[in-house]
Amino acid sequence: MKKATILLVFFTLSSLVTLAQKSSKIEKQFLEWFFIKNLKIKDDHILYVSKSSVYTIKEMKKYFDKDTLTGLILSRKITVAPQIIYTKNERKYVVRKIEKLETETLPDNILPFAKIISSDTLNHIFNDRTKGWNYAYKKGIKGYYHFTKPIFFRNGTLCIFDYGYGCGNLCGYGNTSVYKKTEDGWILCLQLDNWIS
Repeated sequence: MKKATILLVFFTLSSLVTLAQKSSKIEKQFLEWFFIKNLKIKDDHILYVSKSSVYTIKEMKKYFDKDTLTGLILSRKITVAPQIIYTKNERKYVVRKIEKLETETLPDNILPFAKIISSDTLNHIFNDRTKGWNYAYKKGIKGYYHFTKPIFFRNGTLCIFDYGYGCGNLCGYGNTSVYKKTEDGWILCLQLDNWIS
């Protein structure tokens, strides 16, 4: 009986490790596509914050208050907003994943050209009114990204992802969008919000 229990625990842990590795591989593939092919980042390095903000998580949850995700109309040629109707189980699953973002942190070097900028560094720069972006520029910080872990649903064919880039007092942009898996990577399916400063 003891051997059976030990074997069961071993196989369960092995399965969890395999699942985690598969999940992180899919996340990495999406992030590489997003930053390299979609945003066409050519920098030899970018900085990013390792944790999602409380505000971002709160805003992302709002999209799942109803059973339909409705995107923004991004072209004058389109007169009806694009939508995705999701199941109750998909909704519960995605909301749980969004809530997990509150405690999860992105690993360092999640991409070959990316490096975490610590919250302490940002607080040191931006909580002091005498410093701010001019000080950041002098220290070689041209800007930094913040983004969530990609959340995959519908058997990995759809992904909700939030990102933003801050580069100055009136310099920044970002959005929350749903992407659809294709043979070549991903395509924008719905843009749920966007901002620019």
